[in-house]
Amino acid sequence: MRVVLRFICAALILSPVWCESPDADGTPYGDFVRFGNVLDSVMDKCNVQVQYNCSAACRIGVEIVISTPRRTGVTVYRRTWTNHKRFGKPRSRTVHLVFPPAVLYRRDFFVRRPLETCNVVLRAWMVHLFENEIGGNHDKGYDQSLVRTSTSLRTLPLSERPAYPQTSSVSWGAWLMWQLTKDTVRKCPHESDIVDILTFPFASTGERFGVIHTFSSFRNRDLEWRRTLAFKQPRMTLSVWLYLLSWCSQSLCGIVKHVNENRNYGSPLIMLSDTGDIVVQVQMLDGEEKAFTAHAALPLHTWIRLDIFFQVSEAKLTITKILPGEMTLETNHFFDFRQPVQFNDTSGYFVIGGCSYLQGFHGYIGPIRYYRLGSKNVTNPLSPIRMLKELDRLHRHCEEMRHVTEDYLQALRQNRDVSRDVCESYYGGLKRKFGHRECAQTWSWDQQRRFNLTLRLLEEHQELIKGLGHSRRHLVRLGRVIFQDAVKTISKAEESDGGLDLMSSVIEQLQVSSCWGHQHSSLLLATLLLAGLGVPVDLEQGHVYSLIGAVSDDRLALMHLGYKHMQGLDGFPKDQNTAYGYYANIGKQTSLDRDKVQDSWQTLTEHVHLNNDDELHTQTGELGDIVQYLKHQADRGDVESQKSLARMLLWGSNGVEKDIRAAVMWYARSALQMVDPSAMYDYAILLLKGTGVKKNRTLGLELLKKAADMGSVEALNGLGWYYSNIVKDGRKAFRYFELAAQNGSRDGLFNVGVYHLNGDNPDKPDSNETAAFHYFLDAAQLGHVDGAVQSALFLSTGSIKGVPRDPDKAVLLLKQVSEMNGHLGFMVKDALQTYQRGSCC
Repeated sequence: MRVVLRFICAALILSPVWCESPDADGTPYGDFVRFGNVLDSVMDKCNVQVQYNCSAACRIGVEIVISTPRRTGVTVYRRTWTNHKRFGKPRSRTVHLVFPPAVLYRRDFFVRRPLETCNVVLRAWMVHLFENEIGGNHDKGYDQSLVRTSTSLRTLPLSERPAYPQTSSVSWGAWLMWQLTKDTVRKCPHESDIVDILTFPFASTGERFGVIHTFSSFRNRDLEWRRTLAFKQPRMTLSVWLYLLSWCSQSLCGIVKHVNENRNYGSPLIMLSDTGDIVVQVQMLDGEEKAFTAHAALPLHTWIRLDIFFQVSEAKLTITKILPGEMTLETNHFFDFRQPVQFNDTSGYFVIGGCSYLQGFHGYIGPIRYYRLGSKNVTNPLSPIRMLKELDRLHRHCEEMRHVTEDYLQALRQNRDVSRDVCESYYGGLKRKFGHRECAQTWSWDQQRRFNLTLRLLEEHQELIKGLGHSRRHLVRLGRVIFQDAVKTISKAEESDGGLDLMSSVIEQLQVSSCWGHQHSSLLLATLLLAGLGVPVDLEQGHVYSLIGAVSDDRLALMHLGYKHMQGLDGFPKDQNTAYGYYANIGKQTSLDRDKVQDSWQTLTEHVHLNNDDELHTQTGELGDIVQYLKHQADRGDVESQKSLARMLLWGSNGVEKDIRAAVMWYARSALQMVDPSAMYDYAILLLKGTGVKKNRTLGLELLKKAADMGSVEALNGLGWYYSNIVKDGRKAFRYFELAAQNGSRDGLFNVGVYHLNGDNPDKPDSNETAAFHYFLDAAQLGHVDGAVQSALFLSTGSIKGVPRDPDKAVLLLKQVSEMNGHLGFMVKDALQTYQRGSCC
């Protein structure tokens, strides 16, 4: 940067604007102005002698003009005086010069913004005054002068300038700060225009979740100056690695999206089509949006690099495909938009993958390198290369395994011989050609060797397969059976001497189960390999199976990856932006899962310490003392016991099996006593939604109103929901929501936030995102799932006025609600019951 600045400064010094030699000869009438003593450098408290002669009434001026890398011709000092004597003797005057401290001294406590000067010019001039100007008209200056002179003064670079001298009394704090900073040698901040947005692959599930990234102005003023100069002539380069598991399920899917501060798509917007083509959209300076399509038909199961370079109005897209045998195929696409592209990367935010506006693709996004000031020479290697190649190998292996499995299922469906003996290729082909079928499929020796375990497992579970059917969904269920067998084998491995051999068999079974689509197997593989549980630690393989589980949208695998990136554990880079991409997904699923109370794979998440006997005693199930006592008390009419029992049965907590009908029965018995407002509210919501019981709006509304009259803030919120969704009375609904929020209801807080966000507040109909955010955040801090999801979105983008971006807080909010997911609760309950039965697995 210093070399560039010195070149600019040299160009300014050589400019003819400043290179004016003194007019030694003056005018025919003897007018002249010149310096008696010539300065050679700027200095504090210096004088200059100005000699002049006027043939008429005149005004003489002395001024200091500086030039910086950003501006030229800035007058920082001027002194003028008038001489009314004509044809007198030459005169002289001593002028005291005052230079700005920003030109004389380096940065310290007193001089906060020193100027990097390219040129400092001291100049003097003279103009004649007419009678109407003698009264004080000062319009004329150097450019209209009769005679003039100038000289350039040398300045010191910032690093060599002295500190500002202390010349007056200051406060003790200011004096201390000055003492600490006066001898500090300031250096330009080390900063690069090359940014690695992603250094570790991100598993994109094809939904509306992705990695959010923002860019700030450069701290290095030289780089920032170059960036702002590029607004009218933009240059930028973006390099993205992709691995597609499928093309876009809609017409277009997002790869990289720039959302500007106006919530519009800025430049660039890179998308994938449903035919594998790349669509690039930009915004022009006049606000118009233009796009072009690169007909590439990107292949699946291949690492592909997209390099896109913008320069003013031209775009170049280079697509590089890695072919088998380490060969690469490169194609280029060019397009000219005919006018400059509008680009400002500090406006808004960037999204890698999916977002609320556009879903992402199904696959992986590899390393992303961004050249903020543009570069035609891109260096973005596929890294970590071994892990990403292994990821590619496993996906290809699983794809081939699925084809072999489908061939087997097809043969089973047609009642053909499904033995694994290889048919003789030539005679087998003739027999099949003429209709004689004696074998299921011609599998090569290599396929039999590689898929020996797969075929053996299929043979062992033929009866189960016939009962399940032959679709891939049913194959996942078979994978679950294999997973359960593997878990049992792990338990045996700890008790036997041949633990390593058994664990090797377990790993192979789990790999088959993972390929068949049971992603709990992928997560278990990742856990075993990352922690070295019975097998040597293998971080590379652990990373691969973590990504395979997450890309299939498995809730626990998403939570696993989010936590690893949040903490930076087990070789995963600490990256809050990536962690947000995973936690946002599981947070949204937690919100959707809450309404699926009858899902058998969900239960309430409970935290139990295994070393706390009292907590373990509460998880003994229906035969335990606690549940039996609650049933006894509930039968006697105890409302609290009835409520506790109903909650256990509804969510399957405390070791009790989920039973929706029994839960509704206990909710009804507790509510219809009309003594407990929370019981009345719970049963009213079940009646209004028809959860486990036939809908009854009349009784539900009656219970809600009575519960609200008895002081239930949740009943107030319930009344708001009733008038909003059923009666469609927005004003009445908002009044109830506001009353509930004012009394501490987390649901009420969230619903008031929704009204502010959508502009549905009857008194203030305009949308107020800032007010909505604060309501969402208050609700989230009380444990509201949707409140956490919404407030985390605002915190991750920093797109709301008055709300700074805070990805750390966004991830923490989502982590807390993700740990309330009902599927995690089911797994914790299952693990706890296994532990209570005497097994450590």
